[in-house]
Amino acid sequence: MAIIRAQVSSQGATLQPEDRYVNVFYFTGDPLTADLGTLATTIGNFYTVTPSGSANPLNYWMSGISGYPGSTIKLYNMADPKPRAPILTRDWDASGHAGSSSKNLPDEVALCLSYHAAGASGIPIARRRGRVYIGPFSDNALRTGEGVSSESAPAVALMECIVDAATQLRSVADGANWTWSVFSPTNEGAAEIVGWHVDNAWDTQRRRGNRPTSRITGGV
Repeated sequence: MAIIRAQVSSQGATLQPEDRYVNVFYFTGDPLTADLGTLATTIGNFYTVTPSGSANPLNYWMSGISGYPGSTIKLYNMADPKPRAPILTRDWDASGHAGSSSKNLPDEVALCLSYHAAGASGIPIARRRGRVYIGPFSDNALRTGEGVSSESAPAVALMECIVDAATQLRSVADGANWTWSVFSPTNEGAAEIVGWHVDNAWDTQRRRGNRPTSRITGGV
């Protein structure tokens, strides 16, 4: 049984490699009997296909400066020696971001999709957990109807969409003989994911911040 690392890179507006928004997923399966191409399609659909229970796909909520040409999905076999070469590379049409929004939130703003495998004796629970930081987002991702005395929060529909998209990912991957899994580098093994959630608080991903292009100074 192989452990497959799926790296999803959404290209930013600069079209430079350093300006990509990367998510990583792990799956277990047998590449001899399960289709790698179907797995790559399923992962792309996590962002671009409206999941059951939601009114819009996940990329409806995402920033308009992401998803440019150059976005890719790469699959790696974790059993291969480092540095690993991808066993499949696919250009990914991640267009359609931002829905009807006209403004973007800062690149650093993200939401954490947390997931876990069932507990197992002798294995610390932290090694059975994982996370993916979804983002960046457009301003339609902000919860509406709250005043200046309220904390900024993500739209409930966005939180529900991420959970629904994760449910779709798990179900469709299962149907293609791939199991969405938590990978533990320490244990060098993977465990089947049995649950996931999204909290109603933003996460900050500093590495996604854009570089300044101008400066306003003062002094004496």
